[in-house]
Amino acid sequence: MKSPSLFHRLWFTLEKRKYALAAICISLAARSVPEILSWPYPLGLDTLRYIPFIREGRVFSLGFHDFLSRTSLFYLTATLLYVLIRDEFMVIKVLGPVLHGALSLMLYLYAKRALGWSCRKSLLASILTSIYFVSLRISWDLYRQMLGFTFMMVAFTALKSLGHLRKYYVACILMALTVLSHELAAVTMFFAVGFEILNSLRKKLKKDAAYLIASVSLSAFLFLFQRYSPKKSSIIIPTYYTAPVPSLDLAMHIVGLLIYCYVFILPLSILGMLSLKDLLLRCWTILCVGIPALTLLNPVSSLPVWNRWIYLLVYPLGFYATEGLWRLWGLYSSFKGDFKSFAPKFVATVCLSAILMLSGCYLVMAPEHAFPYFSQYNPFLMHIPSSMLQSTVSIKDEPSLVKCLEWLDQNADESSVIVAHYALYDWAVIKIHDKPIIPVRPEGSMWEHIQNESSLVEKMVESMEEALANGYSKVYTVWWVDEKGWYGIPELPSQFVEVKRFGDMGVFQYEPEMRC
Repeated sequence: MKSPSLFHRLWFTLEKRKYALAAICISLAARSVPEILSWPYPLGLDTLRYIPFIREGRVFSLGFHDFLSRTSLFYLTATLLYVLIRDEFMVIKVLGPVLHGALSLMLYLYAKRALGWSCRKSLLASILTSIYFVSLRISWDLYRQMLGFTFMMVAFTALKSLGHLRKYYVACILMALTVLSHELAAVTMFFAVGFEILNSLRKKLKKDAAYLIASVSLSAFLFLFQRYSPKKSSIIIPTYYTAPVPSLDLAMHIVGLLIYCYVFILPLSILGMLSLKDLLLRCWTILCVGIPALTLLNPVSSLPVWNRWIYLLVYPLGFYATEGLWRLWGLYSSFKGDFKSFAPKFVATVCLSAILMLSGCYLVMAPEHAFPYFSQYNPFLMHIPSSMLQSTVSIKDEPSLVKCLEWLDQNADESSVIVAHYALYDWAVIKIHDKPIIPVRPEGSMWEHIQNESSLVEKMVESMEEALANGYSKVYTVWWVDEKGWYGIPELPSQFVEVKRFGDMGVFQYEPEMRC
């Protein structure tokens, strides 16, 4: 019998894995849309901070000790890619869709192999979770976080699907990679593994508990090594100041953000929770709700980045929402009668259509014309940007901003200094060379800054006065013109004199004698 040709073998392989390929390709394609529309400029906030590290190859300057003592795996990956293509912006624009697609694939594999779902149901979980706007917001700039949770999902998939001893060896390596990737992924992993160990002991599966403890030991040691402070000779648990006392306003803000993010899938998720019993998803949900709740109770010394834990809730809720949709769809065949049989299917279709429409608008609509739900008037704009088509400025303003900074780079003399609002500081570091740049950042917590964004104008004036007092002859900044500014500052005070304009942005020189 004639052996099949290479083409037929390849076609058979693709056909066999078509659902897995769909899981990665659909998510990658959706996430690529804003990158194409914003070409050649990067998207996101944290991504701008990555660029100097990648371009300068700082990860290569770390010794083995320093590399293990921090979460630098993303920087190593991105820098190696930069060495190949020599374009730091391209690295950022490629890695966003790729990491999002990889995490979507891992969600599919977890659903299929760990939960035992069918290929179609697993694909629905992958697509629903990865295209929901909160997941897209994560993919916008939290690349290190995506890498960490990708490794975490692979680790738990291995623990639940591979052979008895092999799974522990594989999980050991993957859990160590999780710790090297991101802190939040590591905390989530340890929390879930801890409950897995307790569950094994409860069931008197002492050998399984021992193997699990052994497999997590390397990553636990690595995590403690990262948290160890040689100066204090102790393990440091980072805390964050949110507010001086618990308050109703803070509670309404945190609870409001939860509702804002998940109102569209929460009914489906609650329906899915009734039947989906998975320990990892339960632990993940408890952690993502518990840490913001602890922030409400103790805002003086809470765990850092409570808002990111709210974002991360999208992954377990995505699985629960899939289960809820599947149950609704199943009711279609169990009811008899025209209306009763049609209603569940209609509700499921409307829910899925609303989520797809919302995410589609988030992907393609510009900040100036954002979908009303994401517009400039929503109270959670600091957490969920109005559109994917922006970095710290809209894609419409990015060419003007770049021209302003390049003009400063060429025309500011050695006795000049640039004072940069925190939103434009990373852009200035990327585009301006060999000139001092003074960042102006908010004081206090993120919560306090949300309540009074415009106070940074006063800090900018103070920084400029201090720069003049230190001997600089000219002090510049870059901002929007004609009352078009973002971040609660529609325009600068009159002592900021416009010296050059490109589009809706301009270069301003500080003139203290013109102060009101």
